[in-house]
Amino acid sequence: MKKTCEASQRSEKWRSIIYSTGYIGSKYLNITYSVKKCVIKIYIATPEIINFLCYYVYSYLFQWNDNVNINYPAEYEIGDIVFTCIGAALFGQISAASNCWSNHVGIIIGHNGEDFLVAESRVPLSTITTLSRFIKRSSNQRYAIKRLDAGLTEQQKQRIVEQVPSRLRKLYHTGFKYESSRQFCSKFVFDIYKEALCIPVGEIETFGELLNSNPNAKLTFWKFWFLGSIPWERKTVTPASLWHHPGLVLIHAEGVETPQPELTEAV
Repeated sequence: MKKTCEASQRSEKWRSIIYSTGYIGSKYLNITYSVKKCVIKIYIATPEIINFLCYYVYSYLFQWNDNVNINYPAEYEIGDIVFTCIGAALFGQISAASNCWSNHVGIIIGHNGEDFLVAESRVPLSTITTLSRFIKRSSNQRYAIKRLDAGLTEQQKQRIVEQVPSRLRKLYHTGFKYESSRQFCSKFVFDIYKEALCIPVGEIETFGELLNSNPNAKLTFWKFWFLGSIPWERKTVTPASLWHHPGLVLIHAEGVETPQPELTEAV
């Protein structure tokens, strides 16, 4: 009886993987599988999609939460931007320099049957994780979720998801250079919206503009970080510029002291 139950659970998990690929799978994949043998045959269009599916399956198999069908206080959607606060020293200085509680962002790209999936650029490589794990990495599990004020159509959501595969497995840029081929969190989300929908959900600025506009910025730290010379003309984009963007409305916030007024009609 126990073996039968375990086999049934494995079958359900594989079945969920197939079903949860959604329109990504229907557009790019031709998948056949045998529940009895737990065999999946995958015919994939491009190497980028291979990377995406590998991360998708990895996220499902190894990063799921013990709770099934996690309930959140609001209905989240593909394209929603998740803001958190990482407690590490570097990220603390990012918050101080940009005068914003949030120093890390990710973007919701789907649901695996148990939890929402979040694409993000993090150290060392950009990847996909679950929303619950994304939140757990935040200091005191503080987080907030914002959405484009007009919402997104199904076609727009699909275009956002299609931007993800080519951006996965990219090295993190600890110098936060926007024009680099490497990624960092706010650039990752900013570029997805820019390329998919031609909508800038933040602001590109130079380090000079960023640091000179905030008296709380600790120049000593940044001189040390950049080995003695701050690249004042280097362009970057910060989580703060996304957080303060007027085109985004707040859907929900946990532990954030001064969030923008919550617009319930946008949920």
